[in-house]
Amino acid sequence: MDKKLKINGEDYGESPAKEYIDNIVARVIAGEAGGEGEIGMRAVACVIMNRCRQRNKTPKEVVTAPKQFSCLALPEMMERNYQDVKAIADELARAIEFSVNASIACKLPLDILGLEDITFGATNYVTHDLYYAKVHAAWIDKMEVTKVIGRHVFMKERA
Repeated sequence: MDKKLKINGEDYGESPAKEYIDNIVARVIAGEAGGEGEIGMRAVACVIMNRCRQRNKTPKEVVTAPKQFSCLALPEMMERNYQDVKAIADELARAIEFSVNASIACKLPLDILGLEDITFGATNYVTHDLYYAKVHAAWIDKMEVTKVIGRHVFMKERA
């Protein structure tokens, strides 16, 4: 029996295909940064990995949490991007899963185990346009920029 998948707090379909649920992390990576090439997708994967560590959650729990990844509101675009970059997105999703599981089992830093953190600890990101907008979300002002990659600004909470 398939489980319902909750995305942004809502049930996503009556009984989504097992493959879709199994590949949701890769689909989010592709949906968020498929147009940014491998480096952009790797950066999004790092954010997911950093959130797993910070929140003690699985990659699937992180990507399906309410209001976290905007691509989930546009499933057609996410799917189209995923089909275009499937091999890279799947590889990055596997690296996140391996890193998180190995870190828990071995108590080692995540970046030693497969996915180097090219974002320097970022847990959030926005597009340049959103970051530099005169009016933007208040949480952005509470963040410290760690890296700019492609059209995205990566950030973490100020220490």
